[in-house]
Amino acid sequence: MEGERVRRAEQGRRLPEDVMAGLFLVVVVVMVVIGVLMVYILYALLSLIVLAFCVWYSCVIWRSPRNDQQLIVECDSEILRQHLERWWTF
Repeated sequence: MEGERVRRAEQGRRLPEDVMAGLFLVVVVVMVVIGVLMVYILYALLSLIVLAFCVWYSCVIWRSPRNDQQLIVECDSEILRQHLERWWTF
């Protein structure tokens, strides 16, 4: 009789297996969603870095004096606007 009461008390403290399985699935889905979001965020950051490099490189090539040893980067807002319009419009 005493063992039965102890078993019921222990059973009452533990969550049922169905609830534990459901929580496990929820945790797995959340981890997958967070992983996918991280991949998209990293892709967006990499795209912005590549875009900034392309704009900088084109400014160096187009605006640098040919006879000078130093490359002087002169990017004005018009060049940046043209690049952004060209690359971000579909």
